[in-house]
Amino acid sequence: MNLIKSIVLLVCLLANTTYAQEVKTLMLKLEVSDTTYRLVDAWLIPRAFPATATLQKPSEGALNWDISSSSGVILAKGIIADPQVIRAHFAEADKFSRGQSRLEKTTVVIRVPYNSEMQKLSIERTPIIYLPLLESSGTTKSQKLTQRKHDFLITPREIK
Repeated sequence: MNLIKSIVLLVCLLANTTYAQEVKTLMLKLEVSDTTYRLVDAWLIPRAFPATATLQKPSEGALNWDISSSSGVILAKGIIADPQVIRAHFAEADKFSRGQSRLEKTTVVIRVPYNSEMQKLSIERTPIIYLPLLESSGTTKSQKLTQRKHDFLITPREIK
């Protein structure tokens, strides 16, 4: 009876060890500007990390992303608040205020549990952003910034 318990315990330990070695996290580093995106790096970390936080619904300038297999099946997806907007709270004349500024370019990292079938990252900024346009008369008006979907092949490097 003790031999059977020992064998069951050993099998469970080996199964857990094998599972723990197979768990990986995919890290995707993107460079983002108003109209362009670039996949700077993709790497695998040999342990589990929580996935990137995602919004329930897109806000202005949010990035919708998804990762799909070669057959087009979506394996992971999410929404990131506009990474180019910096929001801040500050005190001014004994009252609290909020402000924000927009970066020309920034970097963002998407982190997801890895699946070996992950092949393509797709990014689309929604909804459309309105950018200020300076006219020759010195006045400004809004310019509609149209977006298109950007696709990148994922070839992650392994980190040991």
